[in-house]
Amino acid sequence: GVTIVDAMLLHTALKAKEKGHEGFTFMRYTKVPQLAQVRFGKIGDPGIPASFFINADQVIAELSKVIPTPDEAKIRKATREKQEKQQKKEKAN
Repeated sequence: GVTIVDAMLLHTALKAKEKGHEGFTFMRYTKVPQLAQVRFGKIGDPGIPASFFINADQVIAELSKVIPTPDEAKIRKATREKQEKQQKKEKAN
C-alpha cells in the first residue's frame, strides 16, 4: 500500500517540477519521520551529490500509478458512487 513516505516523495517531486528543478535530495528525520530535509536542484548543485539525488520525473511516473491526482480521485469517487447506485437499483428490481 501507499505509505507516508510515498506521499511525501510525490509531493516533493511535484514541488520540484513546479519550481523548475530536475529533482531533489530527501532526508527524513529519524525521530520525527513525518518531517524531512529537502533540497531542490540537480546533480552537482551545492548540497546535492549524485548518491542522494532523486529524479522528480521518475518519482512522479512511479507514484502516480498508485496515488491519484485530486481530479482523478474525484473521477474515481464519482464512478464508484455511480456503480454502487446501479448495483442497489439492480438489487431492488
